[in-house]
Amino acid sequence: MNTDLVDLPLSCSSCGADPLQVAVSDPVSDDSDATCADCGAQLGRFGDLKAQGMDALKAAVEKAGIEAFKGIKF
Repeated sequence: MNTDLVDLPLSCSSCGADPLQVAVSDPVSDDSDATCADCGAQLGRFGDLKAQGMDALKAAVEKAGIEAFKGIKF
């Protein structure tokens, strides 16, 4: 069985690794168990972490958009 590594825009709650590199057994599915590649902490289901990563990316894009137009008057 192979292990795939996936980088997510999150941090590990155990060791603080940021960005979080997740180890997931191949074949990868949303139900796969995910662990921190740095410390080996169990992180839960890969699908849950993927959703958290998407939420973090959306928040970062929204913040960047707000900052880009800050102070501009239309």
